[in-house]
Amino acid sequence: MLRLKPEYIKLTADKRIHGCIIPVIGLTGGIASGKSTASRYLEEMGCSVICADKLVKEIYREEATILQIADLAPTVIADGKIDFVRLRALVFQNPPIKQKVEAIIYAKLPQYFQAKVRTLPETFVVYDVPLLFEKNLAQLCDLTVCAYCSPQTQKERLIKRDSISAELADKMIQAQMSLDLKKDMADFVIMTVSSHAELKNQLRAFLDKITILE
Repeated sequence: MLRLKPEYIKLTADKRIHGCIIPVIGLTGGIASGKSTASRYLEEMGCSVICADKLVKEIYREEATILQIADLAPTVIADGKIDFVRLRALVFQNPPIKQKVEAIIYAKLPQYFQAKVRTLPETFVVYDVPLLFEKNLAQLCDLTVCAYCSPQTQKERLIKRDSISAELADKMIQAQMSLDLKKDMADFVIMTVSSHAELKNQLRAFLDKITILE
């Protein structure tokens, strides 16, 4: 079982994100940066991983959430479910609605996060959070890691992955905090520009540095 080395356990539960009782490694990146691949490999290597995006999807599926969204924006409900195409269009055009939707989701995140943590070994958890720095959550993690690639590689991956134009890819990337800035803010950086084998080697080296095997 992997445990975090004592020197990397910097916080107590009352200071951690969502009151987490075990150390938290905040993993972040940007669109098409390789974060999800790194997250998957860390899980394969024995790390407990919680993905913020997956928690959010679970919250959106909750009946109580659907009813709250329906009260707020009935036009985005179809056949008793949230139509996310309509919801995205609405919140893009209406910032006050966006803030209210986010408030509904974020109010439930701690509960869902804590429920996941209770199912994990009492070692540490990797929390995959795209907006780790944007939402000022980094200081609530014991340490932070950024999955990084060059802006050009990020753009090329995004164009290929989503079959979109270079112009749209640029707009999507520019709408986020730059990877270069995230890289500078993180405690550790994992380069995702090489092969999958090399990425796995980097992740193993990272785990060798910060963990002990018991």
